[in-house]
Amino acid sequence: MPADNVGSLSARPSPIFRNVSSKVGIIAAFTALNLATDYMLTGLPNVKFMDAFYFIATFEFGLSVGLPVVCFTRTAYAIVNPLGAAPGFLIVFLVVGDSMYVLSGYLSRRFRLVEKESSAGDRVLSIGLIGLFSALGFDLITNFGTGLSMVGGSSLQSHLWGALVFGLITMNFPLPLGIVHEASDFLFFSTLVPSSLALLSRSGLITTGPLGRVIGKRGDNQN
Repeated sequence: MPADNVGSLSARPSPIFRNVSSKVGIIAAFTALNLATDYMLTGLPNVKFMDAFYFIATFEFGLSVGLPVVCFTRTAYAIVNPLGAAPGFLIVFLVVGDSMYVLSGYLSRRFRLVEKESSAGDRVLSIGLIGLFSALGFDLITNFGTGLSMVGGSSLQSHLWGALVFGLITMNFPLPLGIVHEASDFLFFSTLVPSSLALLSRSGLITTGPLGRVIGKRGDNQN
C-alpha cells in the first residue's frame, strides 16, 4: 500500500453521534468486551486485551467514549475481581493508569503519529511501541500507587520517593510482570489494533480509519 494513500483520513474528526443511546451502546459494548476478556485471561497476570480496546475506542470514537469505558471497566473489574477487590484509593490509580491508553489513542489520532511512517511495517511497529510505552506508563503509575500504601516516610518527600522506588523495584521483582505487560501490549497493539479496525471497517460498523489502512486494502489504490 503506497504511503501516499495514507494521509488526510487521519485528520477525520471523531464521529458525531446522532443520539445519546448510540454512544451509550458503544460504551457498553467496549466495557462488556473488556470485562469478558479480562475474566477470560485472569490466569495470565498482566496480559490484557482491554488495553488495545481502550486505544481502539478512543482512536475511533474519541475521548467521550474512551474515558467512560476506562472508568466503567476498571471500577467494575477492581471491585469484582477473582483475585480480590482492590482498595478504594488504588482504583483511582488504576483508572489514571488505564487512561494512558486513552491518551495514546487521542494523541495518535490528533497528531497522526502512525501515518508519519512511510511503510506499512513501520506503521505496525509504531502502533506496537505506542502500546509498549502506554503499558510502561500504566505500570509506573499503579506501582507508585501501591507503594504509597506500603512505604512510610518521615516527610512527604521521603514518602513519595520511597513509594516511587518501591514501585520501580516491584515492577519486575520477584516476577517480571512489568516486562510481561509491556511485551504483551506490544504484541497485541501491533496485531490486534490494526486488524480489528480493518475488520470493523470492512463490516461497515465504522468508517475506514487510518489504522484500518495499516494492513492495506484492495480499495486503497482506487479513486
